[in-house]
Amino acid sequence: MRLAKLLAGGALFAAVLVVTVREWHDVSDTVAEIGPAPIGFALTMSLLGLGLSALTWRIALAELGAGVSVPAGMKIYLVGQLGKYIPGSVWAIVIQMELARAAAVRRAQSVGAVIVAVAINILTGSALGLVVQPFIGGGSDVRYVAAGIGIVCCAVVLAPPVLGRLADLGLRFLRQPTLERRPRWPNILAASGFSIASWLSYGTALGILAIGAGADPSKTLRLALPAVALAMTIGFLVVVAPSGLGVREAVLVAALSPVLEPASALAVALVLRVVFTLADLLAATATLPIRITSVRQPAPALPVHREEPSPGGS
Repeated sequence: MRLAKLLAGGALFAAVLVVTVREWHDVSDTVAEIGPAPIGFALTMSLLGLGLSALTWRIALAELGAGVSVPAGMKIYLVGQLGKYIPGSVWAIVIQMELARAAAVRRAQSVGAVIVAVAINILTGSALGLVVQPFIGGGSDVRYVAAGIGIVCCAVVLAPPVLGRLADLGLRFLRQPTLERRPRWPNILAASGFSIASWLSYGTALGILAIGAGADPSKTLRLALPAVALAMTIGFLVVVAPSGLGVREAVLVAALSPVLEPASALAVALVLRVVFTLADLLAATATLPIRITSVRQPAPALPVHREEPSPGGS
C-alpha cells in the first residue's frame, strides 16, 4: 500500500508537470510580452485563491461533523486537487477521501463536504458573475432584472435546507449515506465569504494577465471575474477533460473577445492555465510535510429515555 501510494503521488505530480511542459511552448511568446511581474502577481493571487477554497471545503467538512485542523485541511484539499488532472473529476474526491481517513473522517462526510463546497463555489461564482453582467456592454432594465432574479435564485439554493437536500441527492447518486446533520447559516455564510474571496483572487489573476497582454484595464477587470467563474464551472462539469483542459480555454477566449484579439485571448488563457497548474503544484508540495490529525467534535446530546415501570412490576 505504501508503494502504491508513492507511485500514485508520483504519477499525479508527473501529470501536472507534463501539462505544464506541453503548454509552455505555445505561451512562451506571450509570457515574454506580459513580463515576469504580472505573471508572478497572478501566481500569488492563484495561490491565495487555492488557500481560500481549501478553507471553504474545511468549513463544509466541519458542518458535517468532521473537524480537521487548518494545516491538515490544507493538505487534504490541495493534494487532492491534483486528482483533477486525471480525466474524470471524481479522482480529486477519491484522493481527498483517502487522505481524510487519517483524520478519522468517514467517506460520506468527505463526499458530502465536496458536494457542499462545490455547490457553494458554483453559486457564489454565478452570483458574482450576475452582479457584474449588467455593466458589461452597457446596462439595461432587462439585464438588471435578469441579474436580480438570478442572484435571488442563487441565494435560495444556498439556503441550508435547500443546500442540504441537494447534498443528499448527490450522496444518494454516489451510493453514500445521506447527511447526518444539515448545514447551518452562520458557517454557510462564512464558507461563502471565503468562496467569494477565492473568486476575486482568480478573477484578479486573469485580469492582470489580460492587461499585461494589452487589454483595456477598465473593461478587463469587469470581464475577468465572470469569465473565470464561468470557465472554471463549465470546466469542472465536463468531467472527461482533465481540469477542464480545452473547455476552460474556449470559454475564456470567448469572454475576453471584447478586449483582446482571439490569438491574444487564447495566449492569455494558456498562460493562466500554466499559472493555475504551477499554483496547484506549489501549494500541494508545500503541504506535503504536514501531518494530518483530526479535531475531535463534541458528540451531539442524545435524549435520555427513562424506562417507565410496568403496572405489575416490582
